[in-house]
Amino acid sequence: MIAAIVIYVEGGGDPKDKDKRQALRLGFEAFLGDLRRAARDRNMDLRVVPHGGRDETYRAFVEALEYDRDDLNVLLLDSEASVAGPCWSHIATYRDKNWPLTADDDSVCHLMVQAMEAWLVADPEALARFYIRGFDATKLPSTDTIESKSPRELSIALKRATRKTGRPERYHKLRHAPEILRLLNAEKVRAACPHCDRLFQFLSDQINATA
Repeated sequence: MIAAIVIYVEGGGDPKDKDKRQALRLGFEAFLGDLRRAARDRNMDLRVVPHGGRDETYRAFVEALEYDRDDLNVLLLDSEASVAGPCWSHIATYRDKNWPLTADDDSVCHLMVQAMEAWLVADPEALARFYIRGFDATKLPSTDTIESKSPRELSIALKRATRKTGRPERYHKLRHAPEILRLLNAEKVRAACPHCDRLFQFLSDQINATA
C-alpha cells in the first residue's frame, strides 16, 4: 500500500528562499484540494514539494525513487514546448538529454504544458478575483488553445492583462502565482489543459486503488 503520494514540482525560486517555496507548496496543495481530501479519507498523504530549478527538482525526484520506496513519487515540470508524445520522451528529446533514469514508467512523469501559467490563464475568473479591478481578460489567449502557447506568449499575455489592475505591479510569477493557484477552479483548468487533466486522473486512480 502507498504511504504517501509526493509530487516534486519545478518552481519556487531560490531553494534557499523557504518562504517562497512554502507559498508555492500551499498554492498547489489548495489547487489539488479535492484529491488531498480523498487521499486523507484513505489514510494516505498527498503532498507537494517545490524544488526550485528544473535540475534540482529532477535530482530530488530521483533520490526519492531510491530512498522513499513506500511513497509514490511523481515529477511535475514545465514542458517549455508543445508535447506530441510521452512525457519522458519529450523531456529526453527536447532538452534534458542526460535524463531520464526512469523512462520505463511514464505514468509518474507529468508536464505543465507549456508552463504553469497555462493553468492560470485557463481560469480568467480566478485571475480577475485576484487582481481586484482593471483586469483585462481580452488580452488572454482562448482557453481552447492554451497548451499551444509558449511560456513567453503566456507571460506576455498575463502582463498585458494585468497592466491596469489594482495590484502594484503586473503579473509576477514568484509573487502572484502561488496565490492565484489557490483560487483556480480545477475543473476549468482540466477542461482547458489536457495534461493537467492527465495528472488529476492519474492521482485519482492511485488514490481510488487503495480503497
